[in-house]
Amino acid sequence: MDFEHSDQFTQRVEQIIRNFLHIPKEGNSNWKELCQKLEQLQTQLVEAQLSILQYLKQSLEGIREELQCDLEGIEIQSLQKNITIKQSHEINNEDVKIFEQLNKIGQNVCEIEKGLENKIDLLNIKVEKIKINRDELHEQFKSFDARMESQWQGLANVSDQFWEFKKQFEQFMMGISRKKNSLFLAS
Repeated sequence: MDFEHSDQFTQRVEQIIRNFLHIPKEGNSNWKELCQKLEQLQTQLVEAQLSILQYLKQSLEGIREELQCDLEGIEIQSLQKNITIKQSHEINNEDVKIFEQLNKIGQNVCEIEKGLENKIDLLNIKVEKIKINRDELHEQFKSFDARMESQWQGLANVSDQFWEFKKQFEQFMMGISRKKNSLFLAS
């Protein structure tokens, strides 16, 4: 993997995360389904993390192989140059160039490691934000569920009061009807 294209790497990781996120739409009132979707989301996040780690592992293995090949070639050149230096006790421009290349490779490896650590930290932060958002969503669903339960209880109370009122009204109407009939019978 060429690290000059680290933006492509970041885009790839973000694409992996986006492909696995399936957040339920708002207004979905089926609590069990939402809990199942949250569990699926958590499973998908774990799968995404594994996929990202596998991708990073493969990328690092490729880099390691490239660096190992480069270092082996440089080590061979360096050993050959050291032998000739020891024999001739002279330092020439070729040796200086080789040592400069070794230093540059060492610096590049350090920069690559720092870049990878930063990207891994960013991914961990994004995953943590997703977990926090999931927890907040879970709390909102609990609150919504409690409000719905309260509203249903309120409706049940209103329904009970309505039926009680209906019974009283029917008794009242029967009393009026009796008085009405007794007035007509008395006249």
